[in-house]
Amino acid sequence: MHHALLITAPLEKRDAVVTDVLSLLHLPEEEKPDVRSFVYDTLHVDDVRTINEHIRATPLSGALTVTFLCARDIGNSAQQALLKITEEPPAHARIVLVVPNTDILLPTLRSRFITVDIFRNKASLSHAETFVSKSIPARQKVVQKIAKDKDIFSARKLVGELIEYLATHNYFKTENERATFLHRIMTYNQFLQEPGVSMKMILEDLAITTPQPKH
Repeated sequence: MHHALLITAPLEKRDAVVTDVLSLLHLPEEEKPDVRSFVYDTLHVDDVRTINEHIRATPLSGALTVTFLCARDIGNSAQQALLKITEEPPAHARIVLVVPNTDILLPTLRSRFITVDIFRNKASLSHAETFVSKSIPARQKVVQKIAKDKDIFSARKLVGELIEYLATHNYFKTENERATFLHRIMTYNQFLQEPGVSMKMILEDLAITTPQPKH
């Protein structure tokens, strides 16, 4: 699991969010993480300071802490403080931000998280799953067609789905390997939002470097 996930959900569904997110870790029962949950109507900067202490504290059980931060609204000062936390979180920390609407977030803060829709139909990520399962030559055919057609919308859709799919599936040898790859692909995703961007090199790189299923 990526170190910072963003989930859109009403606070009333937070128990379902916790259950689903923990299932993404794919950990055996004896390695259950130390789970910490905070719920606020409005998150203020003083609250973030308290949360930061918990995030940096050593896990009481297992090797990881998973901190669920659920809020209906977040003040600008609190968001700036969260930015600092997500810059260099401890290696053991995973942060899950749950809000009813991502429009309440500053773009800079939103960019630090991978957005995951845990309530969506799993079939909606089928394009990413199919792409990952293909051989490298087969992937290259897919991206060559997108690039030839100059289909920027398909390029954005593929990269966006790959980010969410690979953030929640175990295709990496280590968490550091996952974090490094996701950081690169998130940068690609930002490039693809720019007008006139050349998508060919981005797509060709993903065809070659995206990890393949373990056999």
